[in-house]
Amino acid sequence: MITRESLEVLLARARPDRAEEIRAITDAGMEGRISFRESLEKRLALARPTRQEVEALGLEALRWITPGMEGGFGGMVVWLVSGGLEEALLPVAARLGIPRGRVLATRARWSPAGELMGLDVRDKPEQILLHAAAMPPPRILVGDGMTDHEPFRRGLVDRFIAFTANVRRRSVIATGAPEAPSASALRRMLAVRRPAPIR
Repeated sequence: MITRESLEVLLARARPDRAEEIRAITDAGMEGRISFRESLEKRLALARPTRQEVEALGLEALRWITPGMEGGFGGMVVWLVSGGLEEALLPVAARLGIPRGRVLATRARWSPAGELMGLDVRDKPEQILLHAAAMPPPRILVGDGMTDHEPFRRGLVDRFIAFTANVRRRSVIATGAPEAPSASALRRMLAVRRPAPIR
C-alpha cells in the first residue's frame, strides 16, 4: 500500500547509526531467510520507538501511498495485513477506505508515557487464520515479500500476486507468482475497473 517499509523507516530513525543493519534484517525477513517474528525481535532489540514516534510516522506515511492505490478496487473487500505497528498503518488505511476492523497488524503495549512495553506478534498466516471466517473465498493476497507468499504456500489463500511497483525481490519472483508492476496492472489482473471520479 505504501512505497516504504514503515517499520524499517521508524527504527532506522530511532537508531540512524544502525540503519544499515536494520535494513538488512528487514530484507532477510521479507526474503524468507528468517521468520517474521525473528526479524521483528531483532530490529526492536536495536531500537524501541515511542508511541508518539509511531503515530507521527503514520501521518507521514500518507505521503508514501503507492501511486494508483487510492483509486479503490471496485466491490472487493480489502484487508490490510502487515507486520508493521498498527498505529503507523491506521491513517493510511483510513485514507484508502479500509476500516480499522480490517487492519491486521502488530499491536503494541504502551506505558502511560508512551514507552514500548511489549508486542502482540502474529505473522500473516496466523492473522489470516484468526479472521478466516470474515474472509470468504476467493481470497487473493497481494504483496512483495516472502512473508506475503507464505499464506498462499500454506493454502490459506486462493491466489498470490507479486506486487513489484515498490520493490522486486528475486525470491518472490522465483515462486512463479504472477507479477503486477503497478496498481493499474493489479486492477487489470483482478478484472477491477477504477471507479469514475465523482463530479
